Amino acid sequence: MSAPPNIRVLPDGLVNKIAAGEVVERPASVVKELVENSLDAGATHIRISIREGGVGLLEVADDGHGIHPDDLALSLDRHATSKIRSSDDLFAIRTWGFRGEALASIASVSRVRLSSRHRDEPMGREISVEGTTARGERETARPVGTTVAVQDLFFNTPARKKFLKSQAAETAWCGQVVQRLALAAPQATFELLVDGERTLHLPACENPADRVVQVFRDALRIPVEREELIQFRNVKPDAAVEGWLLPARFHIPSSRGIFTYVNQRHVKDRMLQQAITTAAKEVLFGNLYPQLVLHVRTAAENVDVNVHPTKSEVRFRNQGQLFGLIRATLERALAGDRPLPERSDDLTREQVTELLFTTRGPTHFHQKAAPIEHSPSVQPAPSVERAAGPQFLGTLRNTYLVCQTDEGLLLVDQHAAHERVTYERLKRSSLGEGHRLLIPIVVELPCASIDLLEPHLPRLEPLGLELDRTGPDLITVRTLPALLTNARGAPRVPLHSLVKSLSAHLEEEKPEEALPDLVKDVILETLASQSCHGSVRAGQSLSAPEAEALLAQMSETDYSGHCPHGRPTTVRLSWPEIERLFKRLV
Repeated sequence: MSAPPNIRVLPDGLVNKIAAGEVVERPASVVKELVENSLDAGATHIRISIREGGVGLLEVADDGHGIHPDDLALSLDRHATSKIRSSDDLFAIRTWGFRGEALASIASVSRVRLSSRHRDEPMGREISVEGTTARGERETARPVGTTVAVQDLFFNTPARKKFLKSQAAETAWCGQVVQRLALAAPQATFELLVDGERTLHLPACENPADRVVQVFRDALRIPVEREELIQFRNVKPDAAVEGWLLPARFHIPSSRGIFTYVNQRHVKDRMLQQAITTAAKEVLFGNLYPQLVLHVRTAAENVDVNVHPTKSEVRFRNQGQLFGLIRATLERALAGDRPLPERSDDLTREQVTELLFTTRGPTHFHQKAAPIEHSPSVQPAPSVERAAGPQFLGTLRNTYLVCQTDEGLLLVDQHAAHERVTYERLKRSSLGEGHRLLIPIVVELPCASIDLLEPHLPRLEPLGLELDRTGPDLITVRTLPALLTNARGAPRVPLHSLVKSLSAHLEEEKPEEALPDLVKDVILETLASQSCHGSVRAGQSLSAPEAEALLAQMSETDYSGHCPHGRPTTVRLSWPEIERLFKRLV
């Protein structure tokens, strides 16, 4: 057996290529690094040009403050940066880039031409580099700003080049990076040219909401209007949450329409995604996801962005609190998005309740539970419609209520709408009430699982679930949420599976603040089933007063645009759409 080779220091060229493998995965990685540098330079106009999927040529030109002539060659060295000075700066990052690796890593696997003119200089300078070998520096006439042209990406690492996708796929990834950065920097104009043709132009915006519309409508081809966006905002001492939701009709079967930012940096964080999907459960049907832009702002020392080479992942100091803040903010925004406006007719709340629930109410539920409260600082989302209440015209097939509004016709699924009204009424009155079991039920779990779960058991008591550790590997269930027991007081759900899912949640290092949501999900699933059985059915005839009462109750009910299973309760047909059907509008 031969002796192992001696340890030796790797040459700089090989070190740069290894670093490039972490930072430069594909052409889109180059776009990200170069555009972030442009934004750090204060650019207000950024043009990205791509040829052959970004492998043949990828050029980023900006009008930022430029690079000083003395620093031009130095900017291509590894760990040469103007953005940090000491280790303390790593925990107070306020710029997009900070490591000083990007240009050096890119230059090590491509042919780079770097041209820049500093704002205090009359002329610019240009330098060319090929795989870390400088080809000379010269003076050049150019406007203030910087241009980086990257040619023949991965020319000296053919193995990596083999793993790239088609030119169309690589171009699409580059476009996605531009969209993400544009949402983070609405103050800048972005242009994207593909093979000489301009495919994207996003002018600078004073209002960030206008940039949201630009990206979704112009880049993603989603026909959303500015007034349709549901804005949410919540400010706390340690963090602020702000963003915009697209209406429910734009829900899609993937999470690609979720854009999350921390201190303006686009990140993909599991906790942020979970907070969003948890909050949106009330309005999601099947495996759909909302489309939204979420900005989280917190002190730089509360977030570590130096945990991944591409800076796409972060670590939060107060993860649990932030999870709760995001969830509560989005829940309030979604609850306020009602398809029917507040009504001003003569029906009182008591009359509405009497018409809808005296003869059609579900079976008995326990009462007297306090409603779930949300943070009072959350701003309610604007209603989609501000006009007077809809005028009831009649029914179709004893299933759909036909209404006229100032905007057009509104069809209401009477079963789905009444199901939501019933569900919210029972949730307010029953959620949180516990039922003590006559005979406690013992669940056996591994000791390590119970060790994780035991400190968090008090979090479950407000939902009516009381658990005690009665042995090294035993959990005793003493009280169950009332909605999870039947008329005889027996559990409706398998308790072993419920308790096991709670411990598994913690073993996967998910936010402990989300632990009650697992129990709440089981409760609400049961409640949704009960609401479905106790509501007006499709094909069941409603009198005009009953239909009016249902419409009145919808206007005061949270999440009334969807039934508890996520199906829409209403469909709109605007007057322009109707006129186009009759060829009155072209």
